[in-house]
Amino acid sequence: MPIVEPGDGLFFQRAHILPRFCINEALVLTTDTAYQVRMKEKFSIQGLCHSVYNALTLLFAEIDGRLYGGGVLELAPEEFRGLPFFMVSPSEGEFREFVERAFTTSGDIMTAVGNRDSQVCRAVGISEEQMAGIGTAPKSLRVHRMRRATEQRHRATA
Repeated sequence: MPIVEPGDGLFFQRAHILPRFCINEALVLTTDTAYQVRMKEKFSIQGLCHSVYNALTLLFAEIDGRLYGGGVLELAPEEFRGLPFFMVSPSEGEFREFVERAFTTSGDIMTAVGNRDSQVCRAVGISEEQMAGIGTAPKSLRVHRMRRATEQRHRATA
């Protein structure tokens, strides 16, 4: 196995509810469960992590990703690279608030996604009303993906 340097972040290949992206503070190495992400000089890993979680990026993940048994969503490296990221550079406080709001035991990732959507509206130039419509699409596709997996499981056991 080739020796590689740990990446700045990790994007997990497979997801159940939402794609998972994390900052690699522990400097772990992975085999094929997560992709090592290295940042270009002008960008921060916090900015990319913050930028993954919005309705438009999550919609493209559902559309471009592959469906596997049990409703698992998989994104290959080329699919991950093809996702639209709307890069921001959050301050330390903004990023800490985002993490607290989204990833703590009392946090709610969907609330954090909704809060991030207004920033994407400004970056892309679409209205809040249009973004609200986009905002429901990833959940609809995710529910369909999981329902389809459940139906396949029931047919297999019948």
